[in-house]
Amino acid sequence: MRIYKCTESQPHWYVADRKPIKCVHCGKKEVRPSMFGMPTAEAARSGKWHIAGCMPDMPEHRTWGCCNCNAAYWKDTPRNRAALGGLVPWQWPDNPYDKPPKIYSVEQCEEIPF
Repeated sequence: MRIYKCTESQPHWYVADRKPIKCVHCGKKEVRPSMFGMPTAEAARSGKWHIAGCMPDMPEHRTWGCCNCNAAYWKDTPRNRAALGGLVPWQWPDNPYDKPPKIYSVEQCEEIPF
């Protein structure tokens, strides 16, 4: 599994090739799929979701989130890397699920050994 830190200005933003089991930021096993918007009462009480609220992360909403420390994780796709790297939407790749090119890199990223 590869986890990359996104930027120095947001120390709790990461890009991962799959959902982390443990949060890199706080070390707890509280990483859940992130839900944007108003959840139902059942979803809010279930503990199966990271409730992100009504304001989406910019420029692209997070894929997973830590329920303990609110760390944000994005799936490692070309579209997410382009968005987190500062490209505007019309420069994003067409298919968000294509595998990222091997030589594509986001500035200020460092791999975190996990």
